Amino acid sequence: MIKITNEFLEKGKSIKGGWSSAQFRSLGVSSFKKGWKRKLIGTDVTEEQADKFINLKDAHIGKREENKRKREETRNGSYTVSVYQEKEWIDVRQKVLDRDNGRCVNCGSSKNLRVHHLIYERGKEIWAIPLWYMVTLCDNCHKIEHSKDFISPTKIFEFKKR
Repeated sequence: MIKITNEFLEKGKSIKGGWSSAQFRSLGVSSFKKGWKRKLIGTDVTEEQADKFINLKDAHIGKREENKRKREETRNGSYTVSVYQEKEWIDVRQKVLDRDNGRCVNCGSSKNLRVHHLIYERGKEIWAIPLWYMVTLCDNCHKIEHSKDFISPTKIFEFKKR
């Protein structure tokens, strides 16, 4: 058995200076009401519990960093450049460009074309969204689209009929 001390708790702090709830669950703590630390100090835990507490000290930071990266990839409906290099996206993009006759559906330009998603579906890759939720826009109209909502529901209905 190992006695919990201030030193033991300090050793379990993450590089950011805190603890995770998983660490405290490993010690049998389920609520963090005022005085939780005072109640914990002086109690005995098994070596297995102590090892788990120490081993979990930075685990939550790795998960936070991974989640932060995922959020950055999908922030504001935009993805990292690498997603646009996937073969699946390149194929879907070409289908949308072909469907729209290689022209911006808003102004008719055939220069600097992008395929714009009218919606994103949570948990789906960008190429897994139905084609009628994608439109061809020139770079200028695409910038305008991201600054305001200018494609009407009527246009979406027209795309669905194609």
